[in-house]
Amino acid sequence: MKQINLTIIAFVLTCACYSQNWVYSFDEAKNMAQKNNKLLLVDFWANWCGPCRELDAEVWSKEEVKTAMANFNCVKVDVDIYSEVANSYMIKAIPAIIVMDCHGNIVEVLNGVSNHSSMFKALASFPKDVSGLTRAMYLMEQETLSFENCLEADRLLKEEIKNTEGGYRRYVVNQDTKLLKKASKVCGKKDALLLEKIELLALYTSVLNNQNKKVIKQLVDKKGLDKLDETNKKLAFKILAMAYQNEGMKEESAKYSMQ
Repeated sequence: MKQINLTIIAFVLTCACYSQNWVYSFDEAKNMAQKNNKLLLVDFWANWCGPCRELDAEVWSKEEVKTAMANFNCVKVDVDIYSEVANSYMIKAIPAIIVMDCHGNIVEVLNGVSNHSSMFKALASFPKDVSGLTRAMYLMEQETLSFENCLEADRLLKEEIKNTEGGYRRYVVNQDTKLLKKASKVCGKKDALLLEKIELLALYTSVLNNQNKKVIKQLVDKKGLDKLDETNKKLAFKILAMAYQNEGMKEESAKYSMQ
């Protein structure tokens, strides 16, 4: 009995030591994220979970990891208490660590992160300020999505893509791709000029995602620059200059940079 009591006390003290870094309400964490422009770091856990306690003791407690955690809204989701939340993310085993945006969309699942060094490296790859993403998502969720809002959201997302890397960058690329598909529906098939611009913006995203050869083939071989409307050619030249530059083809890049 004495041994059991000591174990319980040790567990309670352990939880108290680490609770300062976490909130325990998923909704509260999402609300915080919308206000402070940070991503969510979500730890799905349970009191009975041995590996979860090991994660607390061997990873979350380390100073370098705590430093990286400061760039997130950290939330622990007890899978027994908040089973609906856990089920919505199809959590089958714990601990499960997921980085999410302010609306709870999955940015990246941190699989195989088993020690404090790998956790620090994983967390350090994410930006500490995602205000561009937060603002873009706000514009995208307006009841009436205007073409102007689409363009502004696209601009914000592209800035995020340029300045980030890894899983977060891939996530933002996907969000921008979805946005431009929405933009196509907003402008409708009748406005050929705007549709052409959206297609070019999608190619711009592809260049930022290092799909340079695909873009060059699409613009030069398939679409043909001479077929583009004059108002969109400047954007097309910019995209081609970037694509050729990324491929190390300096002469071709310079040719379109001067257009």
